[in-house]
Formats: sequence, structure tokens, C-alpha cells
Amino acid sequence: MGKALTSFERPLVTADAPYDDDLKGNTSALTAQQVQGLTAAVAAGCARGHSGPMFSDYQAHVLGLPNSPKLAADPGINDTKGFRTPSLRNVALTAPYMHNGVLATLQAVLNFYDQGGATGARRSTRTWPRVSWPQLPGRVQNTGAILAFLQALSAKSYARTIPASVPSGLPVGGNLK
Repeated sequence: MGKALTSFERPLVTADAPYDDDLKGNTSALTAQQVQGLTAAVAAGCARGHSGPMFSDYQAHVLGLPNSPKLAADPGINDTKGFRTPSLRNVALTAPYMHNGVLATLQAVLNFYDQGGATGARRSTRTWPRVSWPQLPGRVQNTGAILAFLQALSAKSYARTIPASVPSGLPVGGNLK
């Protein structure tokens, strides 16, 4: 199963994003706004979960996300309600967001974190004490710049087709722009 998933995800891994060009010494690869976005994301604490070359710590975190009305509730890894931090590579191309697709845009993701994550009844559930992301209320500044930086993590060229199925034979949904 791991090999099949790796094979499926391989086209989503990039080394030709503007961010990579900047790392290779092309000082004009990132716009000033994208550089500001990287700085703002680090200041907000995003690097606690999104770090390293793939911008992921690959750890499971409990975020207190609302359930998706389109999906059955998912107990998460080892029934902890925790889900692995995804890579931010090509994130601008992979909506909807979060493990259950409940957030339609990257702006909605930033709003979720800036508002402190789970709200209302979800804060009082038995899982709330286990929420493991950095507490960010009011710390996500300059969201426009952060969104611009996230664009800089997307490949300049990629396959723009969605396969009919994955190696398991399950159908695939999605919307490539």
C-alpha cells in the first residue's frame, strides 16, 4: 500500500517551484510579497507543523476541525482523532483542505488557525485537551503575503489530469485548476 501511495503522490512532489529556485540562488525567484509571506508564516508558528524540505513534520495532530457533512466521521490515527500534517508542496493546487476537505480555500485554513481552531461545542469535547497545534489566535498576520508564499511552493509544471483511479482501484475525486 505504501508503494502505491508513494507512486500516486510522486507527481505532486516538486523541485521546480519558485521557492526551490530561490534556494538554488536565484534571488529574483520569489517576489517581495512571497518573502514577506514566509516571514509571516514563521512568525505565526506555522513552521511548528510545516517544516523541512516538504514543509511537514509528518506527525499526527488533533486540530478540532468540524466534521464534513459529506463524509462519515474519521477517528484518525489509532483512534486519536489525529491526522498527519500534509506537505505544503503544491498546496495551492490541492483544494479542498484538511483531512476531510472541510475548508474550501487556503484563506479559510488561515482563518481557522487565526481564530484559534475549534470553536463552540468542539472546544468542550473530550478531544479538545489533546489539540496539538500551536495556539495562533490573532497571530496570523498578513494573510495575503502568506497565500502568495504558499503559491511559491507550487511546481511551475505538473500533470493537469486527474487519474480515473488509484492503484487500489478506488475512484478519485478532485479539481485541478
